[in-house]
Amino acid sequence: MRTVFACLLVAACISPLIRAQTFGEVACTVVDGKGVPVPRARVRVVPMPTPGVINKIIRYCETDDHGQCTIASVPWGEYKIFAGKDAEGYPDFPSPFYGLNACPIVKLQPASATASVAIHLPPKAGAIEPIAAIDAKTGEVLRSAAIKLRPVLDPADYLQTSTTSYPVMVPSNADVSVEVTAPGYESWPSEDRQKEGQIRLRPEQAVELDVMLAREGSDARSLGTFRPGVLAWRNSTATPPPTPGSKILSSATESFSVTAPDVSVPLLDLAKRYHVPIGFAALPRGPGGIRSENLRIDAKAGTVRDLLNAIVQADPAYTWQEAELGVIDVFPKAHIDSLLDVVVRKYSPTNVHRTEAINDLLETPEVQRWMQQNGVTRREQVNTTSQSSPGEIIYRITMREGSSVRSILNCILYLIGGRYWMYYQWGDHNRYFALTMSE
Repeated sequence: MRTVFACLLVAACISPLIRAQTFGEVACTVVDGKGVPVPRARVRVVPMPTPGVINKIIRYCETDDHGQCTIASVPWGEYKIFAGKDAEGYPDFPSPFYGLNACPIVKLQPASATASVAIHLPPKAGAIEPIAAIDAKTGEVLRSAAIKLRPVLDPADYLQTSTTSYPVMVPSNADVSVEVTAPGYESWPSEDRQKEGQIRLRPEQAVELDVMLAREGSDARSLGTFRPGVLAWRNSTATPPPTPGSKILSSATESFSVTAPDVSVPLLDLAKRYHVPIGFAALPRGPGGIRSENLRIDAKAGTVRDLLNAIVQADPAYTWQEAELGVIDVFPKAHIDSLLDVVVRKYSPTNVHRTEAINDLLETPEVQRWMQQNGVTRREQVNTTSQSSPGEIIYRITMREGSSVRSILNCILYLIGGRYWMYYQWGDHNRYFALTMSE
């Protein structure tokens, strides 16, 4: 009986240890084409595809001054190891388009719980920046356009994104085809002129691409022009320059009549009705501050600019200005320090939905530090739509070092083609805040 009890006791002690050993680690060394270590490269562990299973990218690590890093707590399985460094022209987005199929493969299991790999980065990428799709008749930029890039030798490994002011990295020394489409427009290039959309770039070479799209059924043909450009990431990752919004501000509007408890209601109505991207920073203690009576706005037919002026005239506590990427920022005239003023040193999420992009922003060290110092807690969902429908995937957000939270929110709104974000604080000592965003 004692022997049986002893065996059971030993088994009970060993079993948790065996169960705990379900993770391994990967040690990586990243070097360039000359074998020189690459510091601050981003290394990702990407699960090999498993039928019927949705794989996720495990959190990345960055290499040290010697180009080395170790990723621990990796579950048993087979993985590709991908590395890159956007700031120096090595794409860090783990896609077959950038050569994921040629990455080292490791298999972690109890018999081999650790793996060491050396990753040799390919030649630095070229870039297309910016990519602009333009209505051939009106000259209007088509934000609904889609861009598809394909390696000519392996067209199945394509990359799809939207028209953007950001550089889109392209594998160098390889033929890449560019396709631009938009609802209601002829695609570019046409089927009989496919070679017009092919490009081959040298390492670190950049071009700008303007594509004029003709409406379906028109006599005009879609045209594309490549022009020499400059690699933005060679000096610093930068926020796209402000997009002229005069066309939005001068857009015609019908008469506008509304009674509301605060300015958030007419602003949201304006954003939705006339497709105006608006960022709204509300007075504390509620979306529109404390008022003794409702706002009344009666505006005659005019322009978007006229409506914005009418809204802030109805509540003189607010003013508005055109900000990054044509987003209209509405905010209190009397400046109030808030989360929106927090400067974030580094923010560059990749392959995320809107909700994930905002969550990543709120998890940055600078925002977390501000929340702790001010005793402020988030109390509402980040977005106004269902969590099960987070919107289109944002391919990449690369902000200038030292961007404010306000600027980053404007960028996210622009990338998703959204209409409205709103921030406000409330509660005792304004200790709660809400941040909402709608498409």
